[in-house]
Amino acid sequence: MSTIVISNIKATGETASRAVSGVAAAWVNYETTSPTSIEDSVNVSSVTDNATGSTTITFSNNFSDYRYCVATFIRKDNNTNNGVETLSALDSTAKASSSMTLLNRYTNPSAGVNGYFDSDECGAQFLGDLA
Repeated sequence: MSTIVISNIKATGETASRAVSGVAAAWVNYETTSPTSIEDSVNVSSVTDNATGSTTITFSNNFSDYRYCVATFIRKDNNTNNGVETLSALDSTAKASSSMTLLNRYTNPSAGVNGYFDSDECGAQFLGDLA
């Protein structure tokens, strides 16, 4: 396999180029309802259902360390708690160079409820240096 070394990329039809360092090293669109599955991805080998609302994303190629950045989204579901829904990491132990565990959480302070739930659509993009 050959390696192409570039510092900027520009897709056909784009007017602006961008630095290679600004391109996501991995991204995934997945669902956590049964069965948990990848809808589409780049550099993600699997998603593992740990428990309700807890999913581990495993990378095909590891990051150089655990200090990469992650941005997430979650589609509003028919969560009967009508709270704020987020997709995030529990704490720093949820990140490793080879994987990251993400949690689907809901919070509704006015109703005094919070917890975890499964979603029809979740997404995450990971930015950082690959090993």
